[in-house]
Amino acid sequence: MLKKCADTLLPAARDLKVRRALVGPGFIAVQLDDDSLGLCVNIIPPGTTGCTVYRKGGSLVGSRAEDLLGLSIESDFISRALALATVNALASRISTAETGDVFSHIEIREGSHAVIVGLIEPVADMLVRKGCKVSIFDDAPRSHPSMEPLNMLPKRLESADLVVLTGTTIVNGTLTDILARIGHAGEVIVMGTSTPMIPEVFSGTGVTYLAGASIKDPDRAFTIVMEGNGTRELHRSGALMKAFMAVR
Repeated sequence: MLKKCADTLLPAARDLKVRRALVGPGFIAVQLDDDSLGLCVNIIPPGTTGCTVYRKGGSLVGSRAEDLLGLSIESDFISRALALATVNALASRISTAETGDVFSHIEIREGSHAVIVGLIEPVADMLVRKGCKVSIFDDAPRSHPSMEPLNMLPKRLESADLVVLTGTTIVNGTLTDILARIGHAGEVIVMGTSTPMIPEVFSGTGVTYLAGASIKDPDRAFTIVMEGNGTRELHRSGALMKAFMAVR
């Protein structure tokens, strides 16, 4: 899926170069020389140590945007996240996403079963308050009352009415397999700041909505993630706003 996103936006990358790039503890950011900015959550594998985090560091600024898209075929998470951040920067130039919360356009029924892959705590808590049965799966060491063992994911996907997948499933390569296991879910949402807002890429996959971000102040957003802050501050500052698109 990541390579499909990159290939789709390759024509938009022509003649654009990387103004600056950041591999931070929370986010990876790529800003192009037209000032467009893309973000992707940095997945840090357990046990990662050492002084060198990314061996291509120092060579990214001034490189071609299409070269960073080419990182989509790499296996390491930082390369793949750089590719997705570049996709998101390019997508922001052509996006027609609607600003707002995707859940204001989706009917949430009490008693329905929601599966969340990748903990998004505010979403999980909202669904619990609305009376949903919520099953959360995350391979990171995180805690929530609705968290379940990963080996239960296939079974829960079969019975889910609503599925929410974080955009990082594109980085770690699990998205396609998860989509193939979904049963009768009426809504399947790819959600989070990492989400590429390119609905045509997801057509025919079962995804019904993309719920990502619209970056209103690229320089402010870059500074926030550079200094180690995260999604909550990006929203609070107004540098970033929720946005969504339907997949037809």
